[in-house]
Amino acid sequence: MSVQVCPSDVLHATADQVWDALTIPSQLASWIGAKPLAVPDRRLQGGDHLVLGVGLGHRIKIYFDVLQAEQPTTLEFEVRLPLGIVNHEVVRITTISSRECRVTFN
Repeated sequence: MSVQVCPSDVLHATADQVWDALTIPSQLASWIGAKPLAVPDRRLQGGDHLVLGVGLGHRIKIYFDVLQAEQPTTLEFEVRLPLGIVNHEVVRITTISSRECRVTFN
C-alpha cells in the first residue's frame, strides 16, 4: 500500500534556520525526539547514513540515508523504520520573506 501526501506550512523562520534544523545531526535528532547513535560530526550531505535511537531507552533504531542535499532548498532522504516501513521524503524549503519560508514535505 502506498500513501502520498504533501503537507506544507509557512514557518516564521528563515530558510537557513530550517536547513540547520534538518541537516545538523544533533538538531535533527532533537527535533524528532531521538538520540544520535551513529551520525556524521558535520552538516549532512548526499551519501550520508545516520542511525537514530527512539523509544524507551532509545532502543528502536531509525536509519536515514541522505540522497540529496541542496542548501537551503532541497533535502531528499530515505528513512527505514521498524517492521519494514520505508519512507522516501523530499523536503522543499522556499523563502517567502526575510523572516519566513514555506516548508513542504512529500
